[in-house]
Amino acid sequence: MELNLSLPQGNDRVAVTGVAEQNLKIIRESLGVHVSARNGSLRISGSSQAVGRAAQVITRLSEAASQQAPMSRQVLLDTIASIHRMPVPAMGQDDGAVNDPQPSTPGLDVYLGGRRVQALTPTQEQYLQAIAAHDLTFCTGPAGTGKT
Repeated sequence: MELNLSLPQGNDRVAVTGVAEQNLKIIRESLGVHVSARNGSLRISGSSQAVGRAAQVITRLSEAASQQAPMSRQVLLDTIASIHRMPVPAMGQDDGAVNDPQPSTPGLDVYLGGRRVQALTPTQEQYLQAIAAHDLTFCTGPAGTGKT
């Protein structure tokens, strides 16, 4: 699916796209979409759910820019994480791409390559539960057992 949005002009445009389009890079990597800005227009392509989430993030960036309160990198990442947890209605027909896992699946709100980090073994599941339950969690074990 592909969606075209108009970009604001001047400083608001930089607040939305980020310096050197850093915000667009974060959105691209976090949500697994292709995002490009050309001639005052923003093109988002990917699966329908991913495009819907990216459009919501761009809308929030635009709202923040119009209020003269551009988002920091951390606020942008938090916004992406919160939108990723919310159900997003599909926009149009899906292009057949695999959608992200549903937010109800157990996992940690950390994203790698547009995917949510999830436990692969029962021990990793216990580790994620310990991380969720405690402010500080230590983990030891041999290399390659999924501590990271």
